[in-house]
Amino acid sequence: MQSITKSYLVNYRCRPDVHTFTTLMNGYVNVSNMEKAERVIERMKVGGVEPNQVTYGTLIKGYAEQGDLDNMVKKYEEMLARQLKPNQTIFTIMVQAFGRQRSFDRAIACFKDMVALGLTPDTRARNTLLALPMSSNEREEVLGLVDSLSQ
Repeated sequence: MQSITKSYLVNYRCRPDVHTFTTLMNGYVNVSNMEKAERVIERMKVGGVEPNQVTYGTLIKGYAEQGDLDNMVKKYEEMLARQLKPNQTIFTIMVQAFGRQRSFDRAIACFKDMVALGLTPDTRARNTLLALPMSSNEREEVLGLVDSLSQ
């Protein structure tokens, strides 16, 4: 496969771009192979192709689906360090991942970060927070947050 790819690139003068690499990475994420997905980002760097918001969102999604919150947050922080702005989808993925792990504080902090950046949380993010088992004080905080977005 390697020689076919090299031959194709030489014959047709094609160079993979950020979209090509991100699509390949998404394939690895979809089959839960985060090791190979990480290798794609390394190949991007070697090839001089800069990862973008979607590239990092793809890695964040992969780690979120595996319940690997530490690596999910690490990729989020790498994205921010590269001055890439997270979008609503990335925040929703993270809120849902924190929610699945019953991490109220992290889910609410992520939700607040989304709002602070001027992004409107979607229904999935809101419902994730509302579904978390919480104390009456926490429920009051969530309802206040969700209600303030409706105004």
